[in-house]
Amino acid sequence: DVHFGTYAYYENSQTPGTHSMYIENAEIMYKLADGNGYWAAKDHTYFWPTQGHLDFISYSPYNADAASPAVPKISDNDEQQTLKYETFKVDAANPVDILYSDKAMHQTANTLNYGFVGVPTLFHHALAKLNILVKAFRMNNRDESPEAVTNWEITVNKITLSNIYDEGS
Repeated sequence: DVHFGTYAYYENSQTPGTHSMYIENAEIMYKLADGNGYWAAKDHTYFWPTQGHLDFISYSPYNADAASPAVPKISDNDEQQTLKYETFKVDAANPVDILYSDKAMHQTANTLNYGFVGVPTLFHHALAKLNILVKAFRMNNRDESPEAVTNWEITVNKITLSNIYDEGS
């Protein structure tokens, strides 16, 4: 049920070194036909160019609003496309699993990858959830006899973490 967004850049083999946008933030979803599942654009059919190649880069979850901070900005310098989340911050009340794909470069046709036929799209997590374990320890060197046992109840009111990166590229 999770859709992802993809971009593709076309490079013509007759003019190497120059890319043009071929697919811009297309919504990719899992579809079923004749009992077989496959990934494809939701509302559009794309065809492979007859010459040249395509470079793909994808993110998840899909967002139709290209101006949203949840949609990464794609930079294309005609040699290397890069993906960057510029102002996205995680909302603790509404967490999302932000993913980005390996770039699939020099693609000219569908191939078998990761159990699916199509463009190789392997996602990685851009953000991580942390669990903090707090352990109390004895602060003094007081001796206790086997008969005298002291039970402590500890309430943690605040934990401060420092030197944590909350942005990256």
